[in-house]
Amino acid sequence: MPSISDIVLNNIESISNSYALNIAEPGHVIEELSKNLRGKDSFIKTFERIDPITDRSMIAVDGGNAMEQLAGGDLLVAGATIGEGLSTKPLYDTIEEYPSEAFFEFLPHTSNNDKIQKAIRAALELRIHQQTPADIKIIDGAYLGNVSTVLYALLDSDPKVSNAILKLNNFDKDGLLKDAIKALLNPSRKNLTDVIAVVKSDSSSVFAKKFMKDYSIKEVNLTDRILASRILLPGEFFSARSMDSNPALVATIAKGLSSRLQEESLDLAALNKMVKGNQDALARLGANDITEEDVLWTTYFKPTAWSRYAKAIKIEFAFYNTTTTESLEDFTRKVVQIVDQDIVEENILEPWCQYTADVGAKGVSQAMNIIKSHLMASADEDEALRSFVRNYRT
Repeated sequence: MPSISDIVLNNIESISNSYALNIAEPGHVIEELSKNLRGKDSFIKTFERIDPITDRSMIAVDGGNAMEQLAGGDLLVAGATIGEGLSTKPLYDTIEEYPSEAFFEFLPHTSNNDKIQKAIRAALELRIHQQTPADIKIIDGAYLGNVSTVLYALLDSDPKVSNAILKLNNFDKDGLLKDAIKALLNPSRKNLTDVIAVVKSDSSSVFAKKFMKDYSIKEVNLTDRILASRILLPGEFFSARSMDSNPALVATIAKGLSSRLQEESLDLAALNKMVKGNQDALARLGANDITEEDVLWTTYFKPTAWSRYAKAIKIEFAFYNTTTTESLEDFTRKVVQIVDQDIVEENILEPWCQYTADVGAKGVSQAMNIIKSHLMASADEDEALRSFVRNYRT
């Protein structure tokens, strides 16, 4: 029987080829792209770090979800909370209590429970986003990430998934989720810097593929994050690009909502309330002519306080390029500076408000442990219940 070392030595050439394809070759491509992008019509722009924002409040919203598989079903816990900017105007100047929400329920085990907990977490984040009176709000993840998750849940073929969202949010009472989705699908043209998405999980390669095509460079495996991290220097950003002009995700949502609203066999009173007023926005985002008003834009930047070898940060934001005298470059620079002034150190790959929101959202795991401990404590005299809580599954 060959040893592990023998197997590796026998395949060392294929390992070297894989390295060349995924590491060495992209490195050469990055060097070539850097020369072109810093050429005459530079695609790389600069910005300066601004003084900390102290006259406006700035928050980030983040959530978490956890599921424990027990003997008789699944215990679901989800929650959402906020984090504030390091130097921005404190929220307690305008509100008495910081908003946070939590959800916990025991459900019969199904394969869709994981989908339910993630949809509820997204819904809670949107509700917190809508009810927090901050001047600047940071979305943790893609600009329309939570919106898409919730709308897909409402379209799910399993009624348990859609009903969980409808039951959770009591649309007849406050309409927070409806208003949040409407606001994000159709951003206000007056205060577009009040919502910025900071995307931490990212594997896109749109920028990289475009650059390799534009400069006739052989295409290799290269993500936008790696490209931006290797090329950009502190205080630099890529010129923003518009998001896909006809997003398949939103187009599917719009089509699905339209078909569901026409089904007479469904009780869709709550769902009608949910999407009322959003149909035009959904249709516009799913239409082929969205390029007339390119609404959502994205770019990468290297924080001014970081070293040249640090990772780049990806942001997404709304901008109507046909209804303002401000150039896209100047607006992008303004958005980048807002995020940059709340950046603390290289080991925290996000603005401070987003980091503290993430820390708070991890309280979901603590909440799960509290519930399990309580169940165990209440089961002292009942062996069957103790077995149930100890995750005995068949």
